[in-house]
Amino acid sequence: MSKPLGLAIVGVGWAGSRHAESIGELATVDKRVEITAFVDNDADHLQQTAAKFEVHATYSTLAAALDDPNVDAIDIATPHFLHEPMTIQTVEVGKHVIVEKPMAMNVDEATRMIHAAESNGVRLYVAANQSYEPYIEFLRQVVETGTPIGSITAASVAAGFRPRGPIWLSRSS
Repeated sequence: MSKPLGLAIVGVGWAGSRHAESIGELATVDKRVEITAFVDNDADHLQQTAAKFEVHATYSTLAAALDDPNVDAIDIATPHFLHEPMTIQTVEVGKHVIVEKPMAMNVDEATRMIHAAESNGVRLYVAANQSYEPYIEFLRQVVETGTPIGSITAASVAAGFRPRGPIWLSRSS
């Protein structure tokens, strides 16, 4: 087997810790990915979380993790307004990105993220936790093939994430 994909998780709060748990569970049956580093700006929390998950490399900045030759991909689990700049910073150095949902604050940010990944020849994946559920797969097939499913008695449409009103988290945090 070739070297596992080295993954740094950026933001090891609630979402980042859930990612670490999931990757740890996956590692019991699939050795293609390993957590090689954690990144967080809260030094005490970073060290506690790294000890809990037995992650030895820790960084206080994304830039430091990007310089680590053992990091092949970045898992961004930070506040939403950081997703776009962190994704673009990561793909510009040729590393793959997993970004927690929502992908971005608006369509323009998401579009810039997609174009940056494409331009740099790397993968960009949004950690949408229900994308592969059986009912979603069924609905995807219905939409893609146009297969009738019977008489429609109700419908609902979601147009995507659109923040309304003031942003709940200050950009200076």
